[in-house]
Amino acid sequence: MSSSNARAESPENSDEFAARAAIKQVLAEFRQMKKEVVPLAPNSTGTALKVVKAMREKNPQLVMNKNHIGRIAGIKVGDTFDSRGEASVIGLHGPVINGINTVKPESVPSCDVIANSVAFSIGNTYPDNSYDESAGILVFSGEGRNHPDANMSQSKKKPGTDKMKIRPQGNEDQKETARNKALINSFLENIPIRVIRGDPSRMAHDEEKYTYEGLFEIEKYEQKKGLHNNLVYTFHMKKKEDQR
Repeated sequence: MSSSNARAESPENSDEFAARAAIKQVLAEFRQMKKEVVPLAPNSTGTALKVVKAMREKNPQLVMNKNHIGRIAGIKVGDTFDSRGEASVIGLHGPVINGINTVKPESVPSCDVIANSVAFSIGNTYPDNSYDESAGILVFSGEGRNHPDANMSQSKKKPGTDKMKIRPQGNEDQKETARNKALINSFLENIPIRVIRGDPSRMAHDEEKYTYEGLFEIEKYEQKKGLHNNLVYTFHMKKKEDQR
């Protein structure tokens, strides 16, 4: 038996193979249910929310644990996903909308909440994010309105009425919200952060693509004036070495 065959049959690799097979099964279920629930819809946030909800109602055990800290067995750096919904159902990044996943950790009794994953993109909608892929350095801006057009707002009709609900989309000073506090606590407790990156060029065409970048460590954070003159939390993260 060659050394490569010996590695393939080791318990560690066998467990990894089984975990990856389980993840593929969950993703197949998600994609099939998407065809059943919203067959003609694009890969939008609304579509993903409907399918994730349907999966939780049909088989809660199929949706994987989003509260896990650290690497998830069966997921490799560089794996791509067609929507935030796919990342959610496999436990990689729980929220379909929010960029920061929070956890109430039993293993860290000194904190009431920590963060274990973030989702980010680079572009006009996220002006203070930056990512140097070759160096593995991410500057992630925190939670809070931070759109380049300070006067921008979004109109949405209230269900069952003709009234419009106006939601401001401009910028404001970011505050120590629960999610920003969770990232601060993860820095203080040295909690690794799973990072997924969205492709803004695909999103511009009503498509989605997310890539798992790996585990990152928060090296520092600060609150400072952002590119649009509002106070922004920035979390400086470094990719951990020797990840597969």
